[in-house]
Amino acid sequence: MGRAYRKSGFGKNNQRNNRQLKGVFELAKFVNRWIVNSISIYVIAWLFEGVAVKGFATAMSAALMLSVLNMLIRPVLIVLTLPINIMTLGIFTFILNGFMLKAVDFFVGGFMIDSFATAVLASVMLTFLNMAITGMTKPERRRR
Repeated sequence: MGRAYRKSGFGKNNQRNNRQLKGVFELAKFVNRWIVNSISIYVIAWLFEGVAVKGFATAMSAALMLSVLNMLIRPVLIVLTLPINIMTLGIFTFILNGFMLKAVDFFVGGFMIDSFATAVLASVMLTFLNMAITGMTKPERRRR
């Protein structure tokens, strides 16, 4: 049984291939989220007067910076503000997202948000646009 198992390709090589495939899928999900965020930021700039983006390339830069900040800073902020977030039933998350958008405004030239209130409203809109676009692009799962 052991030899047939090794010869059939289900050993260590297959596990390595599975890890490589998982990495490819994670990268594809990141690129998909980046594109969806870029489209959402561009639409928000079109909808809100207080948000300005020079072009789609700037929206892509802003979305990439937002992704980096969300990976590095957001987990710490979520833990630090957990009591407030629990008391507000999660609504404080939009304020954190507004803070993140203002940080992107600081780092990315050509992406401007007038005020913190506009950033919070834009974060709410960004959340709903991302949900809508992801819902439209996500393939349906078949039920068995």
